[in-house]
Amino acid sequence: MFCNITSPSGNACVHLSGSCPLHTPEPAVTEPPSTDAEPETAEPRDPRVIGRIVVERVLDENASPIQAARFLRTLRSLDAMGDLPEDQERVLKEIELRGVVMNGFPPRNEEEWALAREVFDDEAIAEFERWIATGHGW
Repeated sequence: MFCNITSPSGNACVHLSGSCPLHTPEPAVTEPPSTDAEPETAEPRDPRVIGRIVVERVLDENASPIQAARFLRTLRSLDAMGDLPEDQERVLKEIELRGVVMNGFPPRNEEEWALAREVFDDEAIAEFERWIATGHGW
């Protein structure tokens, strides 16, 4: 982490904390552990939520604007990369299944049936099974 103390020029100090030659670190204030059990909250994964949190910390002077800008640029780059390949593979399989069904054919194998049960409602699954019973499809 960086020193983050505002210099006379108004910029945040970019020396590493603990080894800053210009500023001495202030002693950390520790709070006693709370006896109230707080439920653990999941960390936000939406880039917009994370961005708002970073901006709030800058406005509260708990984060350096320079560090925040670097972090948000990195976040924007990561978000532009898109989903992980595993997620893309599942999306492609779902698109393929929807194309098969759209052309009037029921799922072709057990893997597609399992995916169909996740994607479609019970009424649609019953319709696919009716297609097989009437000889329609593969």
